[in-house]
Amino acid sequence: MAGVVADMNGQALPINDIILPPDVGVWPLAPGWWLLLILCIGLLIAGVWFTRRWLKQRRRKTLAQALVAQAQKTYASHGDLCAYCSDINQTLKRYARAAGAGNAPLALTGQPWADWLNAQVSRPVFSEALTLAVAEGPYRPLPDLDPDQLEAAARLWIRKARFRQEQHHA
Repeated sequence: MAGVVADMNGQALPINDIILPPDVGVWPLAPGWWLLLILCIGLLIAGVWFTRRWLKQRRRKTLAQALVAQAQKTYASHGDLCAYCSDINQTLKRYARAAGAGNAPLALTGQPWADWLNAQVSRPVFSEALTLAVAEGPYRPLPDLDPDQLEAAARLWIRKARFRQEQHHA
């Protein structure tokens, strides 16, 4: 007889069958799952943000490298070394501003500009002769300047520059 249990005297005891609770459902989620979900969403957002930032930086570098190549082609066709130095300087300033250095380097010229360029990399990229090229090349002819070295230094600087918070003012 279901639902009735007899005691030692044979009398029926009014005891009902054990009713099991329903299985634990998937919803609502336990607190640990909510934390994991929030963590995953946060990591996804951070990943998207860093990827977009990296792609933007990569595009800026690619454009700056293309401008350096264009300056080299222009120099090869015209042979004007002052214009070439000016084009390289303009490209480096445009890249610095676009990459987050602000407007501070735009006002720099001469030796402070060359010093600022070398301060943005871990090891100076512009040697003494190349420092003279970026400092004075746009304003006067430099017969001893090797344009290929200037191009290589500009390309290396674009790849290696890391802009610091403190800005050098002229």
